Amino acid sequence: MSEEKQIEIKDSDVFILAAVRTPLGSFGGSLSSLSAVELGAITIKGALEKAEIKPSQVDEVFMGNVLQANLGQNPARQASIKSGISDKVPATTVNVVCASGMKAVSLAAQSLALQQNEICIAGGMESMSNAPYYVQVKKKNLCNIIPSFSFRLFFLIFNFFFFFWSLSQMFYNSNNMTLKKKKKKKRNYRFGVRFGDQTMVDGLTKDGLWDTLAHKEHAFDNEILPIPILNPKTKTKDIVSIDEGISKLNEEKMRQLKGAFPITNDAYKSHPNIAKDKDNHPIYTVTAANSSSLSDGAAALVLINGKKVKELKCHSKLLAKIAGFADAAQEPVRFPATPSLAIPKALKHAGIHDVSDLNENDWFEINEAFSVAGVANARILKIPMERVNALGGAIALGHPLGCSGARILCTLITTLKLKKGRYGVAGICNGGGGASAIVLQNI
Repeated sequence: MSEEKQIEIKDSDVFILAAVRTPLGSFGGSLSSLSAVELGAITIKGALEKAEIKPSQVDEVFMGNVLQANLGQNPARQASIKSGISDKVPATTVNVVCASGMKAVSLAAQSLALQQNEICIAGGMESMSNAPYYVQVKKKNLCNIIPSFSFRLFFLIFNFFFFFWSLSQMFYNSNNMTLKKKKKKKRNYRFGVRFGDQTMVDGLTKDGLWDTLAHKEHAFDNEILPIPILNPKTKTKDIVSIDEGISKLNEEKMRQLKGAFPITNDAYKSHPNIAKDKDNHPIYTVTAANSSSLSDGAAALVLINGKKVKELKCHSKLLAKIAGFADAAQEPVRFPATPSLAIPKALKHAGIHDVSDLNENDWFEINEAFSVAGVANARILKIPMERVNALGGAIALGHPLGCSGARILCTLITTLKLKKGRYGVAGICNGGGGASAIVLQNI
């Protein structure tokens, strides 16, 4: 931050000193040998090094993590200690499904604004590749050493795809949201391709220049931490530095994919939440191509309050100010559109009356667990699509659940720097009908 960009700093202001993430690995891909805890520890350590903050200066750690089975107690605590932070520093694991990483940042920001803490680490971590299986144990066998193998269920499916209220899959409700917003499968497909294009080309180019990859243009260099991974075949370490998902984008296959609904027609007819045509047949709009992919990854941010900034005289290192944040909720089946409720609340918390007060210098990151999330929220809030997910979103990059809320903040900061933006607004929905949003002010 140059002298001419000096801003008045209050003790209760909250700033971002560093924001880093791992590359996002595909399901069973390059990062699958690392647990969520290991991924989290890597980003915490990397964020501290980038911020030039010593582990001994950290007051508290908040990390989002959703699929916690088989990780052991308090994964955030494990990641914190593994990164080199003292065991005297408290750590909290946050789980509000997809919004976990962003909620972790909000909780850290609250503690800093209240001056309970001065420096915090906040972010999220997930290894969807390492999600285990359940084995259902019959009640009469609870005390037996060997459980009954009457039922096995992939932990990821139950804890991510099913709503707590009705046990209806998120696919179905995204499908209905698509139809309510009059977004047919073709529009969902176009949106998926668009986000893929934007990830693969520099900035807002939309003419299919596949050879000008954002990674080749080094757009993500400031946020991605290259990770050495042992190659079991060569016994040497390969450096993973690029998101795996973008390399698998195939527009022709995207056109041909059928609806992603693993359920029989009989089940459709009896399910009250499934959209049907006039002949009572299920309507397909959500496909694997316009849905985010299962991924592995972590992201971490170093947050500091104004009082500590003045003490350390680190004004020149500040990336952005956290101007406001908020959560919102509504009926679970409408979860994809809930960011449209959280974003206005966060803007008001930041002292901005409405989305209409923002201009072409302001940018948005709206996590698209399904493409309809980006389409619907942008249309509801009347946000021009060219200002949403300018470098690509979860459809192209991937969606490691507990990480994504923090990951989009890292990418939002990158966008603000590349575009010389003013404000950045991030919103993310979560299963169960909730959403979180954060407003950043570029510095």
